[in-house]
Parts: sequence; C-alpha cells; structure tokens
Amino acid sequence: VPKQPTGAHNNIDPDRKMLFQVIAISRKTGEFHWQTTVRQAQPHQSTHESGTWASNSPVTDGRHVIAFFGSNGLYCLDAATGKVVWKKDLGKMEVKHGHGEGASPALHGSTVVINWDHEGDSFVVALNTATGRELWRQPRGEPTSWSTPIIIEHAGKPQVIISATNAVRAYDLATGRVIWSCGGMPNNVVASPVAQEGIVIAGASYVRKSMLAINLNEAKGDITDPNKILWRRRTGTPYVPSL
Repeated sequence: VPKQPTGAHNNIDPDRKMLFQVIAISRKTGEFHWQTTVRQAQPHQSTHESGTWASNSPVTDGRHVIAFFGSNGLYCLDAATGKVVWKKDLGKMEVKHGHGEGASPALHGSTVVINWDHEGDSFVVALNTATGRELWRQPRGEPTSWSTPIIIEHAGKPQVIISATNAVRAYDLATGRVIWSCGGMPNNVVASPVAQEGIVIAGASYVRKSMLAINLNEAKGDITDPNKILWRRRTGTPYVPSL
C-alpha cells in the first residue's frame, strides 16, 4: 500500500489491483452494449472516501468516447463497439492530501482538453479527439485542483476556461494562448466555472470563500484588479458542486 502523503485524511488506500473499465449502457433497457477493460493496475496513491479511482466522467461526440482515469491513462474508445482507438499516459499525479483525481475531460469539436493540476508540474493539454495527437500544452504553475474545464464560444472563438487556486484562466482552444487570467480564488478548487450570455462565474470555498463574475467582452490579460471584473463576493460560494 502506498504511503499516505502529508495531511492525508478521510482516504481509502489502494490495497489491490483494480480494473479500469468503460461501460456503455442502453438508455431504454439498461443492458450493457459493451464493457471494456482498458487497464488493470494498483493505483499509486489513495483517494478520498467520497470518491473512487474512476471519479472522472467520460465525454463523447457520438463517435468517440473519451475516458480519463488520471494517472491510469486517457483512452479513446469507439462509441459503437467499445474498442480502444488510442490511449495516452500523461504521467503520475501527486494529489494534495492524497484525495484522488477528479477533473473530467472537456470536448469541443475535434479537440479534447485535460486539466492536469497537482502538486508537481501542472499543465493543460489539448489533443485531437480522433487520433490522440497532442495539439498544444501549457504549463499552469498551479497546485492541485479538481476543476473540470469548460469550453465556450465568445466573439466567434472557443475559449477553454479553468478555475484554480492562483487564477481563473481562459485559453484559446486553437493555440493554447492565455487570453485572460483573474486571481482571487482560494485553495482546493473543485467547482467548474459556468458561463452564460458573455459572463463567466467561478467560485470556491476551501478555508476562505470567493466567487467572481467576469465580463468576457472586457476580459483581456490580467484582470485581477476588482475594477476589471463585474463583482466579487465572499459568502454563498460553492465548494464541490458547480453553480
């Protein structure tokens, strides 16, 4: 059993090898269309008692299913058959307090985006959905977060938006360039940001509370200054659930 990291609490130890599976179930009958084991391994780190080593949700474009098991791999499967089309090993995460990995992939058109925030070298990476080819990668300089990216279109261009401790950032989906960033978030960011009608709202609640609203029409560069955002509040903020 791997040694627990400093500060670990309320965790489950990985005491055996586990099957990492992707399952397609009929919405009409509940029967399995297919069940694919993509990996068998003993996880290298614990997970929180409220989660599992498969807490990340899969995404699909109807042809491909993208399943992300964090340190145990990223997999693309044929949606009709469950056959593995491609797989990627992005490394081993060292998650704060050993609380497990949870950020899910984000999918837009032919691009899938992964948030890899942990206690090591954090990054965000974009890959081609059909081939797994890496399109771009940006270092993030962030500690552990569990926040799933969102991808929105603004002014005709898709933006990848990710919440984290040091900043909420928007990346150009095509190039990975940082479009804007806004500091002021607390630690242990879990909730995903949300967006509607040109406004992004991000919040978190670990130790201290913070929620902020950003006008995308005016968001360029560093917008941490309170005068450059719509509003900020310190109460009624989310911790695990998104808004």
